[in-house]
Amino acid sequence: RNVMLVDGASWEEARGRLVAIGACCRRHDRLIDIPYHLALSTAVVSGALSVPLVFSWHMAVWFDTHFVNMELPNPQDVETTLEVGAWTWNYM
Repeated sequence: RNVMLVDGASWEEARGRLVAIGACCRRHDRLIDIPYHLALSTAVVSGALSVPLVFSWHMAVWFDTHFVNMELPNPQDVETTLEVGAWTWNYM
């Protein structure tokens, strides 16, 4: 109604202008959404990688070698997945 009043336009003309205004407002929606999608993707990837980094012996040794440099436990101390998890939680 305000477009009709200010511009002195008919309802059809005002509706066309509102559609154009709406399209202009939504033009950068994908650009605005990038931080949200990036944060969600980071959270999903981090969550998916956390399980093997904690409970997989090979991944835990790789992570320890490249980032932590903590001495490796005796092989008989990490025979199960839960024991590997207990060892990795020592340096987290």
